[in-house]
Amino acid sequence: MLPAIGPLNTEPAAVTDPARSDERIREIAVEFEAVLVSAMLKEGLKSASQTGLDGEESGGSTYMEVTCEQLAHFIGRQGLLGIADQIVDSLQQQR
Repeated sequence: MLPAIGPLNTEPAAVTDPARSDERIREIAVEFEAVLVSAMLKEGLKSASQTGLDGEESGGSTYMEVTCEQLAHFIGRQGLLGIADQIVDSLQQQR
């Protein structure tokens, strides 16, 4: 026999634990900044990574993609562009 299920907590997470909610908002905003920076870097370096000097496809495209991801993650974590800060400030003002 299965155990009985208790009542569901229907309160939003922000009401039950505002500190954890703020932490989660910051994590998501930082990750969004990293994804945005990654997309910008990839687009900016697209022509350089598509072909080598001789016009042939370069084998470094995978390396370039990984490098862009790591650089974007670093920039996002450092908050160098301030996008995550603006997102957090905007969401906190809406509360």
